[in-house]
Amino acid sequence: MVGAMLEQYRADVGEYPAGLEQLLASGPKRLGPYAKEGHLRDPWERSLYYRVEDDGRSFVLFTLGKDGLIGGEALDADIGTEGCAGCDR
Repeated sequence: MVGAMLEQYRADVGEYPAGLEQLLASGPKRLGPYAKEGHLRDPWERSLYYRVEDDGRSFVLFTLGKDGLIGGEALDADIGTEGCAGCDR
């Protein structure tokens, strides 16, 4: 769901936000807000990890699962997505 919010932001603004908190704001260039505070947390109430790549055209978004540690299985598994404007992924 947050990945779709990031894509909508990019479509409206022309670039991905520098941080997820920008999805909470609205302003003259944005139609937002694109998200509510609760959307930016994982099911265990921890902040999602988000990074825009140096090219500004792609991002990674993930949670570390229930245990909050890298790796894991079942509920402890990391879950993530990547987005890329104009890329064939």
